[in-house]
Amino acid sequence: MEIDINFRIIIISVFLVIFPFTTSAQSLTQTISGSVIDVETKTPLVYANVIILGTNPVIGRVTDENGNFKITNVPIGRHSLKISYLGYEEQFIYDVLLSSGKELVLNIQLQEKFYTKDEIIVYGNNEKARTLSNIALVSARTFSVEESNRFAGGFNDLSRMVTAFAGVSSLNGETNEIVIRGNSPRGLLWRIEGIEVSNPNHFPRGDGSSGGGISIITSDIISNSDFFTGAFPSEYGNAISGVFDLNLREGNKDNHEFALKLGAIGVEAAAEGPLGQNNNNSYLINYRYSTLSMLENIGFNLVDNTITPTFQDIAFNFKLQTNKFGAFTVFGLGGISNAGEKAIKDSSLWYYPSDWREEFELHQTAAIGIKNMYVFPNHKTYLHSVTLLNIEQNSIYQDSLNNNYETDRIYDENINYDYLRFSIKLNHKFNIKNTLRIGYIHSIMGFNLSANQINELGKLTPFIENNGQTNLSQAYINWKHRLNEKTTLNAGFHSQYFLLNKEITIEPRLGIRWNFVENQAISYGFGLHSQTEPVSLYYTKFYDEFGDYSYSNKSLKLAKSIHNVIAYDFSFNRNHRLKIEVFHQYLYDIPIDVDTNSTYSTLNNRGGLITSELNNKGNGYNYGIEFTLERFLHKDFYFLTTLSLFDSKYIAPNGLTYNTLYNSNFLFNCLGGKEFKIGKNNIFGINTKLFYKKGSRITPINLELSKLTGQTVYIYENTYKERTPDFIRWDLGIHFRQNKEKYSIVFSLDIQNILDRKNIYTEYYNSESMEIEYRYALPIIPVFNLKFEF
Repeated sequence: MEIDINFRIIIISVFLVIFPFTTSAQSLTQTISGSVIDVETKTPLVYANVIILGTNPVIGRVTDENGNFKITNVPIGRHSLKISYLGYEEQFIYDVLLSSGKELVLNIQLQEKFYTKDEIIVYGNNEKARTLSNIALVSARTFSVEESNRFAGGFNDLSRMVTAFAGVSSLNGETNEIVIRGNSPRGLLWRIEGIEVSNPNHFPRGDGSSGGGISIITSDIISNSDFFTGAFPSEYGNAISGVFDLNLREGNKDNHEFALKLGAIGVEAAAEGPLGQNNNNSYLINYRYSTLSMLENIGFNLVDNTITPTFQDIAFNFKLQTNKFGAFTVFGLGGISNAGEKAIKDSSLWYYPSDWREEFELHQTAAIGIKNMYVFPNHKTYLHSVTLLNIEQNSIYQDSLNNNYETDRIYDENINYDYLRFSIKLNHKFNIKNTLRIGYIHSIMGFNLSANQINELGKLTPFIENNGQTNLSQAYINWKHRLNEKTTLNAGFHSQYFLLNKEITIEPRLGIRWNFVENQAISYGFGLHSQTEPVSLYYTKFYDEFGDYSYSNKSLKLAKSIHNVIAYDFSFNRNHRLKIEVFHQYLYDIPIDVDTNSTYSTLNNRGGLITSELNNKGNGYNYGIEFTLERFLHKDFYFLTTLSLFDSKYIAPNGLTYNTLYNSNFLFNCLGGKEFKIGKNNIFGINTKLFYKKGSRITPINLELSKLTGQTVYIYENTYKERTPDFIRWDLGIHFRQNKEKYSIVFSLDIQNILDRKNIYTEYYNSESMEIEYRYALPIIPVFNLKFEF
């Protein structure tokens, strides 16, 4: 088999690449630098101690007047650090990797401690067990750039990486859409640098989707970021399932550094370093160009399209520090992707309609923003503001060839958005117990919508056509109260006003965490959350018998969801923990079809244009329990095991209760990895991941009626009642890091679906063969990369 032969070639190539670099006798050193600030006020902590554990003599530094530190001549390898400051809780950062090709930069936040007679040991002081957001108490997880690169099967894609967390999965493994606790992927909010951003993925799955083929933002350019799976704090709005809150990494403030990656799907280049004479200014730029043609040439056909999918993207982050006006950050991203399928240009070979039809899709997105962080002289207050211009353009064209090989347009879709967003928040710490945060978010939503399809008379007719703008305003308030050293309370409100339908929402939020003993905690989270629909949905045209049209969906309310979560967190020690979460979500005001014989609800929609007339009479519910057993990387070994048991149902327009499309009921993940030191300076690592879930929900097809009518006929009374076979995938990743005096070489091989299991994720009626056929998730895919850091 061709794939088997090519796979052997890849494995042999791995050893040919690694073998020449496996010897090195020279001991190498590198620099660890960063900053230490107060978690509540963002004020620099002057003379904080930063100590590298296990060194003899002790290696460490104290922070300067700007809260910065720099430790030089640190031996390369993995290190653990202890950060302490008078009156603050100590924090430990364990097993961070220091390589010769890149300095390690750490941004550390400390929390002021209560003064008590007895010292309280909280194992959560492990930096890996905290969330970056200081107001997140439940259903939240922080991840780092190194962690995201380490998970097998991730492809440097953040969306694929978080599917290892409890309650999180992709729908079919083919795209990186994120399904959280049985909710549609459309319920996810993306944020970058503290502000909402449109879907940052290549090859999005239609208007309103939150995922695609692969992320525009690679894991190499992010800093520590937060991922929320429910009951998120009042700062976050316009989402009903979860939040992906990303932060871009700052460039090296002292030295210029570069990286070049050559791999199976393209090339990637990055540069970072100081800007000007101010040692607090920096830049970071990352560019990637990718094509799947190389994988196709060696026998790994990932798609059926005859036009090879290609994409390219860029991301940047410029940090500018001023003396009077605080720190400014100019950041941005952009991505272009295209794919398609060509018709056969020989009519003698035409047998089925797909032979003379072709399709082309083009997706473009760009965002550029400016952020300001101003810390007031009182060292108790900061002002954080962001302005972002976000442009998104998605086009799809479908043509049919006639006998003269001329094209006739049968469908086209041009959905363009330009959003101008502004966010501002004021945070004030009154004392050790009380912190108040208030904020406002405004979005000016411009749109230019056009979609046409062939009608019964063969005429191209618009079913969506409009342009203009609308506005979405959001405001929030949050009060954080630390009752004592063991108990923290967060309470607040989020409010939204959508100009298009003039709806105002008031959304209460509550979170509480109680460390009833030093290594155990119970948390509770509650929240009412709401979300707008894609603008295109509001402007779908509905024609009457006279040919006049109206926008009946324009008055739709925001979809809403009430979240309740109870969590138990048990830290066996600083490196192991068990977490259990029980959740319930009630969804209402959900858009459903006005046809009372229909089973359609937007709770099952992944993305794409909607042509049905809808009302807000739908509802649904999700509930379940999640288990997480985790060992943070320690002594070169880590693992993460999660189990999720849940049920996800909705009430259809016909009044009956059905499973949602995303109700898999059972999710299991087990991943882990081990590193081995080779010689003095080299590291070999192996990572693996096993994912199992119950089969995808499908609506059965009536084969006989489909044959009679020539099109797919579903048995709607059994909507999402049947399943495909269970989904099982085993991923494997290996990497080898060779450290030289002034550079590093990293070879990695990431293999998804190493057993090449044919996972069915849906079925369809093929009108050409007149049979029910299946669509399969991605086959075995090896993604190999060679990266140079210098």
